[in-house]
Amino acid sequence: MLQCSITFTKHRKDLENLLHSANKKLIIRTLVDENTHLSKHLYTDDFDSFGNPINFVFQNTYSFKYISKLIKKYRPEAKFEFIEDIFNSKKLDKEGKEWEKKQSSTRVINNLQIAGNKVFKWYWIICFFES
Repeated sequence: MLQCSITFTKHRKDLENLLHSANKKLIIRTLVDENTHLSKHLYTDDFDSFGNPINFVFQNTYSFKYISKLIKKYRPEAKFEFIEDIFNSKKLDKEGKEWEKKQSSTRVINNLQIAGNKVFKWYWIICFFES
C-alpha cells in the first residue's frame, strides 16, 4: 500500500509515478471538484523578469473526470473510488491559527475549508489493483 497527500505540480507525471509504484492499493488525498481550477498561493509579491511568481505553492484542484481519465490511462486495470474527506474543523482552525504568520491560514465555514477566496474540497482517492 502506498499512501500520500498531494497537490499535483507536474500532475500527470506525479500521478503516473504513484500509480506505477503501487502494488495492491494506493491512497491519495488531494483537492478534487466538478471542475479543474489551477492556482498559486503567493507567499510574496516577488516575480522573475518574465512576470512569474518566485515564492509560491500550487493550490490546484482537478476534476473527478480528469483524475479518472488519468488513472484509467496509466493503470487501466485499477478499480478506484473518491471519498470525501471528513475532517475535524476545530482542530483545523487551531492549526490554522498557528500558521497565520507563515501564510494565510484556512478557516472552516459551513463545513467547507476556506483559504482567502479559495475553497478546498479534499477527497481520498482509493485505487485497488489486481495482483
